[in-house]
Amino acid sequence: MDRSVGPVRLEWRANEPACSGEFEIDITVAVGAAGARHASGRVEEQFSMPGPAG
Repeated sequence: MDRSVGPVRLEWRANEPACSGEFEIDITVAVGAAGARHASGRVEEQFSMPGPAG
């Protein structure tokens, strides 16, 4: 089984320049002998997204 483990950053974007929120996760991606893929992740820190302006 091939496997890759590492940190990634996920970002929530409405468009290219506007990042509404982001958070870090640790992710593991594995591919079995028959080509079946499996991924799992764990959130490293709490995140919050800004509320609507106004």
